[in-house]
Amino acid sequence: PYWKIAGEPDGAVPEVGVVYDVQHSRKGRFTLRATSINGEWLTGIIVKGVARAAMFYNVAEKGEELTIRDAHSYLVRVGRKGNDR
Repeated sequence: PYWKIAGEPDGAVPEVGVVYDVQHSRKGRFTLRATSINGEWLTGIIVKGVARAAMFYNVAEKGEELTIRDAHSYLVRVGRKGNDR
């Protein structure tokens, strides 16, 4: 997996419980709290914004779960574990 996380060295991996601003090449910009990491996949709950999609039924909004892939994502850490943004 190759995650791109602002201010972190190459090879850094997202952390469960941390809030990230996400810039996704297909889904746009949104903020989510990571709930699980599995290699190149990160699953989380959107806490701000909307994740776009090609099909309307794949759009995800605040409070919904979403899974993203490392190759399409740039992350910026905005909250620590347990802190709401």
